[in-house]
Amino acid sequence: MGKNTSEYVLKGIFLGLLLFVALKVPDASGVGRVLLCTLGGLAVALILAAWSKFREGYRVQGRLPAFLLFLLLESPTLVYAGILGGMLVGAYLAIAVRESKDGARSSAFWWVGRSWEWRSAGYGKCGESRCVCF
Repeated sequence: MGKNTSEYVLKGIFLGLLLFVALKVPDASGVGRVLLCTLGGLAVALILAAWSKFREGYRVQGRLPAFLLFLLLESPTLVYAGILGGMLVGAYLAIAVRESKDGARSSAFWWVGRSWEWRSAGYGKCGESRCVCF
């Protein structure tokens, strides 16, 4: 898969995740949580990219805005990974907090197990003879 193709796929994943967050997180505090986690993921990705460029011999030399732009342009896959990772964490936290306010369990396995129903495989929901939510 070429470099451009991977960027298109990552952009598509980002847009799908953004749509998921828009549909599942109705309140402003949840959206703010997702935004902060996304920016945190971007910051971690930029720190990793800067560390990599410093090891290659690049130096800032008083031009921090230009160096940040250079990092964004020279490390697109790492930047996309940081943004997607931060948004995934933020979406999970926003949904888990919302569900815990509603009185539901908010562990990762409960959330995933409740989302999938494996009736065709003979599995039941939690509380029945077989439990799919570990």
